[in-house]
Amino acid sequence: MTVSARLRELMKENKMSAPKLSKASGVPVPSIKSILRGQSQNPRGTTLTCLSRALNCTIPELLSDEPIGKKQQQDEINHECADEAFIQILRIIDKVAKEKNINLSKHSSFKKQCAKRIFDNTFKSDKSASIDPVYAEWVFESLWKG
Repeated sequence: MTVSARLRELMKENKMSAPKLSKASGVPVPSIKSILRGQSQNPRGTTLTCLSRALNCTIPELLSDEPIGKKQQQDEINHECADEAFIQILRIIDKVAKEKNINLSKHSSFKKQCAKRIFDNTFKSDKSASIDPVYAEWVFESLWKG
């Protein structure tokens, strides 16, 4: 599922239009519409944080392909920690890509897949775990096919 499809799904679930989401999140309407049209397939971490908070979900849930269940949300690590962890993972991915001279601007689905894999495996059994940059780099290298 694309970011635009997931955002549309969450907006419908929360009964929010683009202007209403903009007001709740602080993200400008043109930015939201750009994501919805698929023009912005790799939104910045701050945009994702604002949207996920307004939609009452975490960034990983916003980027996930799986349906969000209300009970599942309650069992997850709290939103702020999940968002911070996900942004930290995205920064590690960007750093590894830069070190390897890989331009990820046209590979947003790879970045999303890589970040989700790192996040899920890190916090699957221990909600208070911390991100291991060496593991993150290993996941990047194992998934990257160029």
